[in-house]
Amino acid sequence: MALLRWQGLPVAERRLNMKDVNVTGSTQSLLDLPRVLDGGLILRQATRHDIERLAEFNVRIHADARLAGSVRDLMSGAHPVCRAGDFLLVEDPARDHALAASLCLIGQMWRYDDIPFAVGQPELVGTDPAYRQRGLMGILFEAVHALSAAHGDRAQAITGIPWIYRQVGYEYALDLGGHRQMDPGRIPALAEGAAESFRVRPAGEADLPTLIALHETGSVHHPIRNALSLDDWRYDLAGRSPDAYFITRFSLIEAPDGRPAGYCRFLGQLEQGALMVEEVWTAPGVPLPAVLPALLRALKQHAEAAGAGTIRFFLGREHVLYRALDSQLSPLRLPYAFYLRVPDLAGFVREVAPALERRLARTPLAGTSGTLRLNFYTDGLALTLAGGRITAVEALDGCVAEGQHDAAFPPGVFLKLLFGYRPLAALREAYPDCWATDEAALLLEALFPATPSYILPRM
Repeated sequence: MALLRWQGLPVAERRLNMKDVNVTGSTQSLLDLPRVLDGGLILRQATRHDIERLAEFNVRIHADARLAGSVRDLMSGAHPVCRAGDFLLVEDPARDHALAASLCLIGQMWRYDDIPFAVGQPELVGTDPAYRQRGLMGILFEAVHALSAAHGDRAQAITGIPWIYRQVGYEYALDLGGHRQMDPGRIPALAEGAAESFRVRPAGEADLPTLIALHETGSVHHPIRNALSLDDWRYDLAGRSPDAYFITRFSLIEAPDGRPAGYCRFLGQLEQGALMVEEVWTAPGVPLPAVLPALLRALKQHAEAAGAGTIRFFLGREHVLYRALDSQLSPLRLPYAFYLRVPDLAGFVREVAPALERRLARTPLAGTSGTLRLNFYTDGLALTLAGGRITAVEALDGCVAEGQHDAAFPPGVFLKLLFGYRPLAALREAYPDCWATDEAALLLEALFPATPSYILPRM
C-alpha cells in the first residue's frame, strides 16, 4: 500500500484517457490495454463503473473505511485532476472478474525553486492475498509509469512502506513529514476582560486568494514545494467527501483592522487522538510569535471539541513555530521520506537548469565553465557549463570509464543530492562508492545545497 500511516497520518491534475494517448515505442506497448496476463488475468484501465468495487476493494485490502470516500472522490470527477481512468486494475475473469490488484496515479505540480514540474503519485497500491507472489505489482507499476510519462510527469513520488518500492526504481530522496506536539492543557486561557490581539476564524471560498498569497510567500524558502492550483485549493477547502481521508480545515488569522495576518491548515479528522496541523504561515511583516497566542487558543478549542489529547504540528524538519514554542513542545519526530523516481534525469536537469544557474550565481563559483561528468556505475550524466550557464546536459550510457568522471554516486543516490535531501559530505560518508574530486565537490555543493523541503502529499 503506497498510502502510509507515517507517524499516524495516512498519506496519499491533468489526466488523459489511455485511448487518447499518442506515444511510441516501449511506452506505447505498456499502454496497450486491456492486456491478458499469465493465468488469464486482465490488466485494464478502470471506468466509472468500477467505482464501488474499487472502493470496497481498498477498504478490505487496507482495512480502513475512509478509503471508500477517497476512492469515490478520486474516480467520480470530484478531484481536481484524478479520474476513473487513472486507476489501473487486474481482474480475474475465471472468478466473476474478481479484483486481484489495483493502484492509481494522482497528478500534481511541484516546484524546484521557482520552476514548476509535473509529478505523478502512485497511490492505493494493493493486491488481494489470493493473488500475491505473482508479480502483479511489477506489471502494474510498468503500466502506471507509462501512463505517468504520457501525462508529461517529470518524476514520480510515493509515500510508501519501507524498502519495497526500491524494487521498481524508487529511492528515498525527500523529507516526508516530521513533527513536534503539544499538550493543549499547556495553552493558557485569555485573561479575564482581555481581548485577542488577532482574530482567528474559519476560511471560506472568498478567502482563497488570500490563502494562496500567504502560502506562496510563506513556503517560498522551501526549494521543493507544492505548486497548488486554484482547483486544488477549492478541493482542499470543501471538495472532499465528509467520510474521506485528508478532510482539511483552514483558519484565517486577521489583524484588528481586518488585514490578513496568516493562516493555519489542519485536518478535520483526528489521527491517533491528535489534531494534525499541516501548515502555519504569517503574512510579510507579521512575526509569528505575535499571532501564536490567539492561534493556539483557537487550536485548543478545535482539539477539545474533537476530543484530541494532543496538538501535533506536522510542519517538517524545521519551522519557526518549533523555535517559538521550543520548551513547550515534544522533541522532533524525524521525518519519514518520499520515494522518488526520475526516469529521464538529463531531461529533468535541463528543465531545472535556470534554477541551478541562479544558485551558482550566488556563490564564489559564479561564472564557472567546464564539464562535470557524473558516474552512476550503470550510466551517468554530463553537465557542460559556460560562464555559469548550463549549456548542455547529456545522459551517458553505461559505466563511465575510470579517470573520465569527476564524481560518482551509486544508482539512485544522486537523487538525494538533486532534491536537497542530503549534503554531498553526508552521502560520501554513508556510501564508500560515492566520491568527488575537490573541484567537483565545490561545484556540486553550489548547485545542490542541502535544504529542508516540505511537500503536502495529495489525495
